[in-house]
Amino acid sequence: MLQEVQSEEDFNDKISSAGNLLVVVDFHATWCGPCKNAEPKLEKLIESNKDLIMILKVDIDKIPELKKRFAIKYVPTFIFFWNGEKLDGVVDEADVRKVEKYVDKYLISIS
Repeated sequence: MLQEVQSEEDFNDKISSAGNLLVVVDFHATWCGPCKNAEPKLEKLIESNKDLIMILKVDIDKIPELKKRFAIKYVPTFIFFWNGEKLDGVVDEADVRKVEKYVDKYLISIS
């Protein structure tokens, strides 16, 4: 499932209510070309892992608090959460294949 985050509070609620889903947070901007190019690939990633992952989209211009909180320097940047906890991996480029590798790695380790 792909969800657009509306506020910092909404982000916190979605992370805490994700349960045992792996959460991929996509920090993006509307003006970012590589972010737009990554979107169809992220949708395919969701399709192939329907009941296992959730993707949260955070527009850094609409919610600068989250940009600051996670020290986002580039868009897109992807970070990962499970059971409300931030995991180690960070992908700070538009290479969705790297995101897929992290998803596969985390799904194996948490299952």
